[in-house]
Amino acid sequence: LMTAPALADTKAGVDAWQAGDYATAIKEWRAAADAGDPDAAFNLGQAYKTGRGVTQDLNQALDWYGRAAQAGHIVAADNYGLTLYQLGRKSEAMPFIQAAADRGEPRAQYVYGAELFNGKLIEKDWPRAYAMMNRASAQGLAPASRVLAEMDQHIPLDQRQQGLALSAQLEKSEAQERTRQMSGYDMGTAPVSAPVRPAAPKPSNIETFQLPPSQTASAPAPAPAAAAPAA
Repeated sequence: LMTAPALADTKAGVDAWQAGDYATAIKEWRAAADAGDPDAAFNLGQAYKTGRGVTQDLNQALDWYGRAAQAGHIVAADNYGLTLYQLGRKSEAMPFIQAAADRGEPRAQYVYGAELFNGKLIEKDWPRAYAMMNRASAQGLAPASRVLAEMDQHIPLDQRQQGLALSAQLEKSEAQERTRQMSGYDMGTAPVSAPVRPAAPKPSNIETFQLPPSQTASAPAPAPAAAAPAA
């Protein structure tokens, strides 16, 4: 179980961060993370991603996200895959992106939907691509709404209708999938499936080199009082 000092250090770091004292926050979180607190490790990942209190370094962010995710921090697992993707390690990122998309992370759904549409890293599946992009758009991700409109120009109506039906199913299953993955500390390391679908005319690619910004970038600290996951 997480020790009381680790919890205290994490909360002290959150308080310092909210007061604008980033250096103190980093110091407190590093001590707590070294003591095994996944919230503190996640916060360090966010700090390295945004470059507050430390020099911005996505590789350091990836390392801290990975430590937190291995301890069962599901939001860190979301960010782990997205950061891998940003670093250009796209094939390696896809299992994590798929798992995060399945549990409802909108940025992951945006990336996964685009990759399903393009068919470069994974097998094309336009109905699922449309469903994923629709879910990301429905959650307020503006780039997904723009890409969805572009998909309308390329994906046949029957496949868009299939995608909308699948999107409704995904909306119902996301919370259940997130709970399942949290309970099993499943970061989504299973190989990405290769769905089979009829051949379709090759469209213009929807590239995703620039990910939408993290919605937690301005305030990376999670609730500090969360209990540690059971061993």
